Amino acid sequence: MLLFTLLLFNPLENLVIDIVKGKTVGEAFKKCKESLQENIKKCPSLGYDFAIPYLTSNYESLVLFGSEDTKID
Repeated sequence: MLLFTLLLFNPLENLVIDIVKGKTVGEAFKKCKESLQENIKKCPSLGYDFAIPYLTSNYESLVLFGSEDTKID
């Protein structure tokens, strides 16, 4: 179950970390979406088919509001 949690939450955690480390919101958002897609593709080979709907929901629900160029200095 720990692997499921990592597949689900690591991309979202890394989104915040990337922004705090100075990446633009757009860069961090794109990287997060790519990570979620990779995790969705990994699920069948890991035996976590049940996780695909949750990851897909996170992927589809992740929306960027505001400017992609915003960053923390």
